[in-house]
Amino acid sequence: DLDGILVETTGMADPTPVAQTFYMDQKVGERARLDGIVTVCDCKHIIQNLEEKKQDGAVNESKQQLAFADVVLLNKTDLISKEELAKVKERVKSINQTARMIETVRSKVDPKNLLGINSFSVERVMEVQPDFLEDRETAHDESISSFVVRLKTPIDMEMFQEWMHNLLREKSADLYRSKGLMYAVGSDHKFVYHTVHEIMEIEEGAAWGKDEKRESVFVFIGKDLDREEMEASLKDIVA
Repeated sequence: DLDGILVETTGMADPTPVAQTFYMDQKVGERARLDGIVTVCDCKHIIQNLEEKKQDGAVNESKQQLAFADVVLLNKTDLISKEELAKVKERVKSINQTARMIETVRSKVDPKNLLGINSFSVERVMEVQPDFLEDRETAHDESISSFVVRLKTPIDMEMFQEWMHNLLREKSADLYRSKGLMYAVGSDHKFVYHTVHEIMEIEEGAAWGKDEKRESVFVFIGKDLDREEMEASLKDIVA
């Protein structure tokens, strides 16, 4: 038996097909789970790469890889100033608010920060790094961005699944990632979900604590997303 499998893609690769394999291939899904997606960010050149204009409407690969990441290794930090590093962090966060950023030199990092991290569990992400879900407007006018929606009213799970399926059917090409923790009608347990393009998974999580604040938190990462429209339609499905 294997303890784990590391899948390394090229620097220009779209991570979507690899992630989808864990959900679309039944045999793979029965024997393995997706622990997390790690992106190595060249801090010396990343801003230049993000500003590169693609022809024929092609997606900027650097933006897409950052948008999909659960962990971003900020590499080559020894080649830039503290001010430049701050700008890189700001730019990364404007694309993906939930990814954990780790500063590295020559990509040296403790393996425990990359393996067994269970980053596809939204509940665990919020327990370890609750500030990752702070609602912040992106500072840059970029096509790829992320935003958070919070709802205090309990969610009807059947209506949510129908809403999400419709959203994925219409916008799966532009909605790169979505994940959340839900306060469901008639349940004392949390529900967590995540999507990768058109693939969605929902599971029951731990019970709400006696004094724990109950609310639903949704994170959306994608291209040209209409926040006002999505937030308004989400509020229409609350109980």
